[in-house]
Amino acid sequence: MDTLFKDLQYALRDLLKSRGFSIVAVLTLALGIGGPTAMFSVIKAVVLRPLPFNNPDRLVQVQEYDVRRRSSQFRFSYPDFADVRARNHSFASIAAYTDDEVTATGFGEPRHVGVEKVTPGLFEMLGVHPSLGRSFQSEEDQPGHHVAVLSDAFWRGRFHADPKIVGRSIALNGRQFTIVGVMPRGFQFPILSEGRDMWLTFSRSSESDEPGDTPMTAQRGNHGLQVIASLKRGVSLPVAIADLGSIAHALGSTYPGTNRYSGIRA
Repeated sequence: MDTLFKDLQYALRDLLKSRGFSIVAVLTLALGIGGPTAMFSVIKAVVLRPLPFNNPDRLVQVQEYDVRRRSSQFRFSYPDFADVRARNHSFASIAAYTDDEVTATGFGEPRHVGVEKVTPGLFEMLGVHPSLGRSFQSEEDQPGHHVAVLSDAFWRGRFHADPKIVGRSIALNGRQFTIVGVMPRGFQFPILSEGRDMWLTFSRSSESDEPGDTPMTAQRGNHGLQVIASLKRGVSLPVAIADLGSIAHALGSTYPGTNRYSGIRA
């Protein structure tokens, strides 16, 4: 369901280039399908209400797709994301994210909690800063940096709004994570998703639990990440799309086993 809402959100945002037509078309579909109330709720949340982020008109979703079937899209692998981040000339910032569930212990009964793994810089790109502590630092995607940023609701519900929460530890799947921040009340990312209890980096995903294992962040064929980016000032979407196409072509030549038929678009 989260993925459906994410895809719907970005599709509707693309249609905003012709806002009047978009709203009429969606409402027509809603009436035809028979769910006008539910559909209007989505339209109100996604189209009529601006995204609560910094420069929302510059935010774009970046996707990989199969060039043999242009309508077929899929998520990024971490190595592909890292290459786009390093090679692009169009984005002021770019970030990856994916959802997960972990078991949290150390504060009462064990509890399954919903988390979102994100790359450092995401919160800054969105223009949202923790109400307590700090966000993630660039090196905290690397092995050994086990840190967490809590949601306001989780902080209040499980830690009774402890003002000294920053610096404390929480056990997630048996590993100790240091709490470095708490996000503001009402903050939610991804938008239209089930509320996340906390945000983590990809540090654990960059570690091997067994000798000889390849960590997820080194698996070019492991496509599990969504990517969001902010266009540089003065860079149009068509220019960014051409830039991404050049990167995809280069990756296809360098890694034909995994990227021969992979395109990249925004």
